[in-house]
Amino acid sequence: MDDADVRTRGACGKAASMYYSGNISSGSPIIEGADDQEATLALALRLMGRGFSDDESPTRLLVGRLPDPLPVALPLPNGARVVGSQVLGAVATIVLDVDLPEAQVLAFYRDRLEADGWTVPEQAGMHGGGFAFAPLRFAPALTYCRSTRGPSLSVQATAVAGGPTDVRLTLNTAARHSPCAPHQRHGVMRDFLPVLTPPAGVRQTPEGGGGGSNGYHSNATLRTDLDPAAVAAHYAGQLRAAGWASRGEGQDGAVAWSTWAFRDEDGEEWTSLLFALRQPEVVGEYVLYLRADASAGAAASGGWTSSTF
Repeated sequence: MDDADVRTRGACGKAASMYYSGNISSGSPIIEGADDQEATLALALRLMGRGFSDDESPTRLLVGRLPDPLPVALPLPNGARVVGSQVLGAVATIVLDVDLPEAQVLAFYRDRLEADGWTVPEQAGMHGGGFAFAPLRFAPALTYCRSTRGPSLSVQATAVAGGPTDVRLTLNTAARHSPCAPHQRHGVMRDFLPVLTPPAGVRQTPEGGGGGSNGYHSNATLRTDLDPAAVAAHYAGQLRAAGWASRGEGQDGAVAWSTWAFRDEDGEEWTSLLFALRQPEVVGEYVLYLRADASAGAAASGGWTSSTF
């Protein structure tokens, strides 16, 4: 094998690794038919594709280095090693190896970005509030904005068994599709139900939701070995952080529940019920249900329903 083959093989391996490691559940890729190194590299680059970018420029894969120039200065933890970067139009994704736990990586970026004037964007999501989708290996992440016109920076940290923490920095300088722009109200459920995420490392699957101006609900399934009280306490903490006031709680065998009260932005009073029911016939599975109802006497209006996700 000559020097050119070695360089090509190394480039192919790094390109494939950078692309496939974007799926944190996939592990290291198994490349079959890799004898044709040029074809392997071409395949990896094609699979990276154009994503949702409107830019017609080709994908740039920068092995072992940052994009140059960067439109804004980005802090790197001490000792961070740059695996490489992918640049697709206005979006650059930087892959780092960092010898710190996930929580410390996120704390580093939270402190440094906020000190530099970055802010957390208004919370919004495609499916509004309620129980959010989270796969089994949900990677802790942060999103910050430099201004309402961007750029935005997403920081994702994933623990890797026996190795450094995998850190992804995604910098988006495009105004279109930016999470930094003020959000219009596209669905009333988002205005009342906070987004609820599962305990770390636990899979949560939304099963639907709906309502009208007088009431909204969201339900999901959860896979965990936690007991009902611990599950209910986890979500109660998120409701409390959203400004909801606890009115009561309890547990009866496989079900734990809590009741809440809050006021919307118009000052109207709402009451809410949250319960977590451990399935008797499915080991480690819960049914989650959150419902919010307007106070008695609220004017009736049309409603909406979302199907199972």
